[in-house]
Amino acid sequence: MRNLIKKVYFYFLDRALINKFFLWRQEPGVTILTYHSVVPDSAPIQKYEYRNCVTQQQFLEQIRFLKRYFKIISLEEAVSLLKKGDLKQHYAVITFDDGYKNNYLYALPVLKEEKVSATFFLTTGLIGSNDCLWTDWITYLLFHSKNSVIELNLPDHHFHFELACEESRIRASVMLRSFLKMSQSGNLQNVLDQLKDQVGDILPPVQGDPDRYSFLDWQEVKAMNDAGMDIGAHTHNHLLLRMLSDEQAYFELSTSKKLIEKNLGKSCLHFAYPNGGRNDFNEKHIAFLKELGFKAAVTQIPGINRPGMDLFRLKRINISNKMTLPVFKAYVSGAYNKK
Repeated sequence: MRNLIKKVYFYFLDRALINKFFLWRQEPGVTILTYHSVVPDSAPIQKYEYRNCVTQQQFLEQIRFLKRYFKIISLEEAVSLLKKGDLKQHYAVITFDDGYKNNYLYALPVLKEEKVSATFFLTTGLIGSNDCLWTDWITYLLFHSKNSVIELNLPDHHFHFELACEESRIRASVMLRSFLKMSQSGNLQNVLDQLKDQVGDILPPVQGDPDRYSFLDWQEVKAMNDAGMDIGAHTHNHLLLRMLSDEQAYFELSTSKKLIEKNLGKSCLHFAYPNGGRNDFNEKHIAFLKELGFKAAVTQIPGINRPGMDLFRLKRINISNKMTLPVFKAYVSGAYNKK
């Protein structure tokens, strides 16, 4: 019933032209959108594993809506306009986090067809590998475990998960990933090793679902760059900066930048914070980014960007598969704001 009410609510916002009204009354700004994966229309988008996915058709419809009501520009153009304070209309910027191969296979053709540029932030340690993000590993292992109970023993914590149904597996994934994001990085490998031992013999994520979990290789990254896409950094191992010492954080930032510049033969100027919440980075990390020559950084703090904002704390709106087109319109027009 709750989902039905929400569906009717967003449908009403759209049909009653309320979204257009909210967009019309807003002062000009830059709306930066965060995508992660674009998968085939036939992909079995499950309730939780695909929380950061949209289908290729969804993506196409969203881009076409943006083109009608926004001027879609590159992140570099957006940074320049925000610096100058010269915003004459509503602008949109398309960004992708992580570096999934599906960005090349399914997002790039839409962007080329619609003549739109985007920025792709790469987790460079995974480019060209057969591995995937540690967050994806945890969810994948919990969802594919044949054991109904998982026990994890850490030096300062014990987890007992009963995996009786989909909802219990979702709760376990949320709890475990949230714990690790607040924890020291040393706990991460310990948890993954224990999970893999208890889950048993299963296909790794990249083999089990390549459209969802495979990462780009450098040849594909170069092809995207040659097609006019911007390539930015997203650390080397996708570890939250808050989990790391200053030395480790500097390594993550500098290594990702150097690898991109080495493989593309051009400067890497933009960065996306892993997780990107207000407490996931600090002034020291921003100082490192400036020292390394980055010009701007994006967060996952929701909102619209306007002149005078800190260019190393740019706001973004995250797009998920739960966003039907009316929901998408409400978010990007400002008619609905999720804090």
